[in-house]
Amino acid sequence: MIQLNGVELAFRTFPNGETLVDGESISANIQDLNAISFKYENDSDLIKLMFVKSVLDERDKPASLLIYYMPYSRMDRVEGASVFTLKYAANLINSLQFKDVTVIEPHSDVTLALLNRSKAKYPTVELLEQVADEVGFDRDTDYLFFPDAGAQKRYSKVKGYKQLVG
Repeated sequence: MIQLNGVELAFRTFPNGETLVDGESISANIQDLNAISFKYENDSDLIKLMFVKSVLDERDKPASLLIYYMPYSRMDRVEGASVFTLKYAANLINSLQFKDVTVIEPHSDVTLALLNRSKAKYPTVELLEQVADEVGFDRDTDYLFFPDAGAQKRYSKVKGYKQLVG
């Protein structure tokens, strides 16, 4: 899913699998400074993102990018014969030269290190107090549970809670 300035853009697929971009939906929503929201669902979304940014570039209209889920973020290092696909996905996004990039809940710091002009946003941390109150979380007896050390590191800003990792 790709939105331009809050409006979801329309795409269709030709029988041979090529993407047809609805140029009217893009043209109708271009502003002087544009905000693209990107929710990765499959690899075709990456090429759609490239098409949308290319249209904006042709019209000399800058854009920021908000990534709801960074594709390939779990492949954030090389282990054995594995391929460092996060690096290549980040290279593609970097080649589009966004004004800035915001990643929601990146899997690791590697994502931000690879993406140019990037920052993270952690809604989970922002919502934690509200959720804790609603569920009756008792800070004296209850624990936040992180599935691994990477998750605990990702949410290291969370203070005042007992924590378990497992």
